[in-house]
Amino acid sequence: MSSLKTIVLCKLFWPAGNLCRMSKTQPSVSDAFSKVVKKHREQHGLSRAALAQNAGLHQTYIGLLEREKRSPNLDTAKAIANALGLPLAQMIAEVERTCDKK
Repeated sequence: MSSLKTIVLCKLFWPAGNLCRMSKTQPSVSDAFSKVVKKHREQHGLSRAALAQNAGLHQTYIGLLEREKRSPNLDTAKAIANALGLPLAQMIAEVERTCDKK
């Protein structure tokens, strides 16, 4: 779906019809957030099911998130951060550092 959005946006900015794709030179913020969630979940010794229950989510969603198949909205990201006992701002700062390294 994201590649479809990219194509549509490119058509808006390049009316000649040239299609373009975003290069994947650095991890997306969503992908980096997924890695941060998994890292902290494992550090806290939580299963996906336990994290999901603490965050009020389904364990399948946590699995999809960690495999970079889902991107959380802000409310979901906040619920996950709370379930991990971390400020959302701290997790986002870690995500930004991850993205800036690449």
